[in-house]
Amino acid sequence: MGRIEEAEIKAKQAVDIYEKLAKAKPERFEPDRAMSLSNYASHLSNLGHVEEAEIKAIQAVDIYEKLAKAKPEQFEYSFLMSKFFATQCSWLADTQPLVIDFVNTHHTTPRKKIELGIQESFLRAFATNEQSLIHEAIEKAEACWAKMDTTQKRSNIETRLLLAGLTESKQIASSFICNWRESLAIYQAQRNGRLPWWMLEIASRAGFKL
Repeated sequence: MGRIEEAEIKAKQAVDIYEKLAKAKPERFEPDRAMSLSNYASHLSNLGHVEEAEIKAIQAVDIYEKLAKAKPEQFEYSFLMSKFFATQCSWLADTQPLVIDFVNTHHTTPRKKIELGIQESFLRAFATNEQSLIHEAIEKAEACWAKMDTTQKRSNIETRLLLAGLTESKQIASSFICNWRESLAIYQAQRNGRLPWWMLEIASRAGFKL
């Protein structure tokens, strides 16, 4: 059993724990339940279990939506990010086309708006075959990346690598391309030579290989 499989098992255990806690004290543990569902969906997506990942991701969205309505300052960002991820899961599960809603934020910090911005641009870049729209999305993503600190860039490395591959395949000039193959090799080595299924699938749908 590899690290990806072990992480999926632990994520499932966390979901089971927080579901029980949330039933007893929802006001205390619903946020943790939503986070555990998102995390579990992410691990499922890593393994290619996209149908189940979609179900868990949508469950997380439903919880975060309720939380965001009650406490927007605290949960707006999590709600919007969970929507992006659920959209990606539905697309990969072939149950919905990759259609991206425009993001309107009212209670999200500038730092977190940057992360929302790059995720929105990332999905827009892969949602179209039109060169001009891909170029526009990549430019917006590049602007967000330039504003990110080291921690944010580390958390969004998969996004950067896929955008770099898309940029190269479409022959678009971008700073994303700089040393991206070296970064990909390091990323893959850190994961025992394995890349997440969802990354490989998105690259394949866009017509390039990682």
